[in-house]
Amino acid sequence: MSSPLFILTGLSGAGKSTVADALMQDASLDLVRFVTTTTRSPRPAEQNGIHYWFLSQDAFAAKKAQGDFYESAQVYGNWYGPSKNEMDRLFKRDQPILLVLDVQGAKTVKTLHPEAWVVFLTAPHEELLGRLQERGSPQEEITRRMNHVDEELTYSHIADALIENRNGTLTETLTQIKTFIRGHL
Repeated sequence: MSSPLFILTGLSGAGKSTVADALMQDASLDLVRFVTTTTRSPRPAEQNGIHYWFLSQDAFAAKKAQGDFYESAQVYGNWYGPSKNEMDRLFKRDQPILLVLDVQGAKTVKTLHPEAWVVFLTAPHEELLGRLQERGSPQEEITRRMNHVDEELTYSHIADALIENRNGTLTETLTQIKTFIRGHL
């Protein structure tokens, strides 16, 4: 592996997408974002090929059967998986790579690439709930995600950095993560 690999993971609603978007806007980090494939529907403002590659269940299953995914996991009824070809292409570039993964995917990639650096985001339960509600997620999905917060937190042992992303502290959260990334480049 020639490019450093940073994995951003954490609790549902901890702000992974918001943090990743802000990190990508910092040209001084020179990050390239790995775009994961999913079967879930796009949220408002998410774009195909930028936030995720959005596929139908059948298209995802076909790619999985062909061995196209580096790893795959089913999370909250939807499949997620990074493409092997895309991973190989990015490893050949001379840029640090940012992957945004759920906790299961982060554990799998960390196991396959122990040299990867994992940043795990947390937030207080009441803030997680508020963020999930602000997304406009159906109540059933919110309940399911909140019921799994404690289980997701058990994956924090794989983290090289554990950062709490409280409401109103995004700038502080970003400063901590940028310092961590720069310290490992």
